[in-house]
Amino acid sequence: MSEEPMKIDLDLRNLLSARTIIAATETDDEIGCVLRLHLQVEQLLVVFLSMKLKAPVTEYVQEPREFSRKLAFAVAFGFPLPFAAVAKQVNKIRNELAHRDGTSLDERQVKLLGQLVDKLSSMDSKFEPMAKRRMELTEKAPGEVISFGTGNLRADFVLSVLAFLTAAVPHVIRHTAQEQKANEPSYAPRYPAQR
Repeated sequence: MSEEPMKIDLDLRNLLSARTIIAATETDDEIGCVLRLHLQVEQLLVVFLSMKLKAPVTEYVQEPREFSRKLAFAVAFGFPLPFAAVAKQVNKIRNELAHRDGTSLDERQVKLLGQLVDKLSSMDSKFEPMAKRRMELTEKAPGEVISFGTGNLRADFVLSVLAFLTAAVPHVIRHTAQEQKANEPSYAPRYPAQR
């Protein structure tokens, strides 16, 4: 099935920040890494909600400020549940790391995140499982490839969030295109022509 390209109104600079993602992966600060990637997930929700919260709806509903409410609104407006489960887990990891005494990631929570991301294959048969994911820190460790599941919790967290964004961002773009196409004005006659 060939799809014709279409123009959509979506500023991708508001969706992802390469600078933020690189800073998150290259930092020595575990909390900074988690906060930066959490911000990218939250920005995905903001962009999704910005498509839904338009006049006249905004007269009654304003975009929430807290992550959990943004996620709840996104789900109510059709954000896929497998994506929501991943976003919720990222938020849980962020909250636990930011609000407890320890400054390191919890192995069980990161493992659960990886499992939730793996479930995204139910939405896309081409989705690569986490076990095959790897990354290189070009600034900190050029040439060293870090694979998912090898004991580096921060790498597992980063790889999981990036895999999620790799699946969710195209979905949001397609969803935006479909919404905008559905809302295009129709210039067809309102009544059938008389014969």
